[in-house]
Amino acid sequence: MTDLELPKDHSYQVDVIDTWEMTRKTVLHGASGNVRIQMPGKKYMAVLALREDID
Repeated sequence: MTDLELPKDHSYQVDVIDTWEMTRKTVLHGASGNVRIQMPGKKYMAVLALREDID
C-alpha cells in the first residue's frame, strides 16, 4: 500500500505506472485528501496524480 496526500480543494485521477511493462492503469477517480493506493508487488512502479477539475 502507498499513501498519498493530495490537495483537498481539487479532484485527481491517480494512475499506477509499470515502468518495465510500459503500462499505465487508472486506479482512482475524484481522489482528494489522504488516499491509499494498492500497489502491485513489483519493483520500479510509479504513481501519477493528474488534476481532473481544470477548466
